[in-house]
Amino acid sequence: MRDISIDDEVFAALQARAIPLVDDTNSVLRRLLGLDGAKSRGVKFSAKPESVEFHDGRRDRFRNWVLEELFQKGGSARAASVLERIRDRLQPSEYDLQRVQPGIERWRKDVHFARLELKNVGLIEGSRERGEWRLTQAGMERARLLKNQASAG
Repeated sequence: MRDISIDDEVFAALQARAIPLVDDTNSVLRRLLGLDGAKSRGVKFSAKPESVEFHDGRRDRFRNWVLEELFQKGGSARAASVLERIRDRLQPSEYDLQRVQPGIERWRKDVHFARLELKNVGLIEGSRERGEWRLTQAGMERARLLKNQASAG
């Protein structure tokens, strides 16, 4: 391994293209340069976001869907609206509809946790207003990348 220096703008562009909780700088660069397979953390990449293998593929799908839904709505939307669209995309199974807490279905809790992960890595802003989800600039870039990958695949 070699150390390299990059400026803040390049770092922000790489960060926007990183897959939350999986990528490191090397895996992002490998993907952008078209080098086969990411060598870090045992993650496999392909052109389609759905085929990226993570430790928790289910939550990765929810993270991508949250980003995509917010991107389609111009970067922000009411949580209820995003949840409704994700429920439609999910076509929930019995497992998804199980109550994990009084009144809370498993799929809904998983989407909220995915949103928290996106917030923790800087792709979604902390809530200014309860129930409003908003992408950061890095989140917009990541959602744009997902859209381009889906279009190319």
